[in-house]
Amino acid sequence: MKFANLMRSLFSNNLAMQIEIEVNGQILKTRKGDILLSVLNQNGIRVPTLCSMEGFPPTGACRLCIVEVEGMADLVPACSYPVEEWMKVNPHSDRVIQARRTIVELLISNHPDECLYCFQNKHCELQKLATELNVMERKGRTRQFTRKIDRSSPSIIHDASKCVLCGRCIRICDHQRVSALEFISRGTEMRVGTVGDKGLSSSDCISCGQCIRVCPTGSLQEKGHLDELISHLHQKQQQVIALVDPAVMVSIGDELGFRSGKDVSGLLFSALRKIGFDQVHSGSESVDITMFQAARLWKHTATKGPGPSLISFCPSWMQYIENLRPDLMSCVLPVLSPAQTFGRLIKDINTNSYIVYFSPCVGSKMESQKAEHQKEGIPYLNSVMSTRELIQLIQLFGIDFDRINNEVPDSLLNSVPMSRLLSSLSGGYMEGLMKAISVVDPDNYSLDGNKAKFRGPKSCKKNIMLHYTIEQKWTACSTLDEGINLIDQSMQSKYPELFEIMACPGGCINGGGQPGNKSDKVNKPRIKEIYDQDSELSGQISQLYAEVSKVSKKLPVLELKAKED
Repeated sequence: MKFANLMRSLFSNNLAMQIEIEVNGQILKTRKGDILLSVLNQNGIRVPTLCSMEGFPPTGACRLCIVEVEGMADLVPACSYPVEEWMKVNPHSDRVIQARRTIVELLISNHPDECLYCFQNKHCELQKLATELNVMERKGRTRQFTRKIDRSSPSIIHDASKCVLCGRCIRICDHQRVSALEFISRGTEMRVGTVGDKGLSSSDCISCGQCIRVCPTGSLQEKGHLDELISHLHQKQQQVIALVDPAVMVSIGDELGFRSGKDVSGLLFSALRKIGFDQVHSGSESVDITMFQAARLWKHTATKGPGPSLISFCPSWMQYIENLRPDLMSCVLPVLSPAQTFGRLIKDINTNSYIVYFSPCVGSKMESQKAEHQKEGIPYLNSVMSTRELIQLIQLFGIDFDRINNEVPDSLLNSVPMSRLLSSLSGGYMEGLMKAISVVDPDNYSLDGNKAKFRGPKSCKKNIMLHYTIEQKWTACSTLDEGINLIDQSMQSKYPELFEIMACPGGCINGGGQPGNKSDKVNKPRIKEIYDQDSELSGQISQLYAEVSKVSKKLPVLELKAKED
């Protein structure tokens, strides 16, 4: 009886919170205080915006989401307007459409005429809005400022002339705990730049590429290497070798006509060979090698006493430590990233090879240019290209995926990869490490169903207690803000704690070099595909470990250096 009364009370309270509003003559049920833009989107009514970002509070900067509310003299921004009982809303009245058209016309008046060869052509949100609102011509220029393009970064290009001052890049950079970007100047001279206007290379930028991911116009873009690669493919002076990151395999299909999240790795290996690559390798193998290296090092961290140990092969997270938290360098397990591991192994076999790494990560471009990842001034990874650049390459060579067959990759090992696609996800490194440890130290550690603890939609899987000779906490986090806070807390912990940190939300599937990533919704099918394909491969892990042990002896340890001011 008490339970029934409680349920009735909860139901009544819930109903009391519900209200009704009218939109285009249609009654919608919602809750008092809900933001109007969210209510409209949830009911299939799209309202345009350039500044709004999923999971962030509104700013009302672009004003494109304005709607007409009965009784209000002025149009109101839907992104920051709370709903009220019996509110009557018209999101697409003549007045609203004309106002939005005027806003877009003003934005275009200051925009470069480069759509045909812009990085964001066909994906530019301003371009789409102009089409939707039937803005067909420029009606003059309101101002003209000197074009400033910052090419100083090894991974990111910033073209201020394409900026619409939406502020997305600044907000995401602050969210990353980096805060390398800010608004500079005021009024008509306002623009986005680095703190102190020093340029990206002199800033605290960690090359995570999240600013590229959220930029609506192409003001921020990755530094491309497509022309250089094509030249090497045509000249054939070196053996050209491709390394495909696991995260690329489940994200590229979205842009090639396949269902979202589909693993097209077999077709991708075939396509790259047709383009002209002499060898095509899956990044899963090099992930396995680094996992077993980390497993051997982990054994020492488990007994070192309380405090944090850090495992992550995310180059942007490593750059964060170098730039902003050099005090954490001593906590990092000194293991090379999988891509850099591959580069060294291949160059040891074939010194005259030209290695191309297809990566979901813009930070990998930055990582490859560091002195410690070069030999005699030449990077071990000669070229790092994003998933977006790979799509361009496939389209340039006219590869029809409907007319090619699945192929297997070339291999450094003779075993089935253990990690497969897991390293693409937050928590995937931890899961792979558990598998590796169960082989390296089977007498003191077993999986015991712990893998499920590192799965799921949460950005942070924290304080997972695992048992070795002593107790140890494990945490996997894909938000830098929360990750840093937890690491700082662990300084006072009575347990040794192991952390996996990734700079991009959800992991590499949401990397700065990935296509179609402005909403987390696109990642759900990618995540499902990865977990559906996963297998423990229990009967083959020991054989894999034996092979890995042979090749890993050739690899050096990672050396981290603090950034010089």
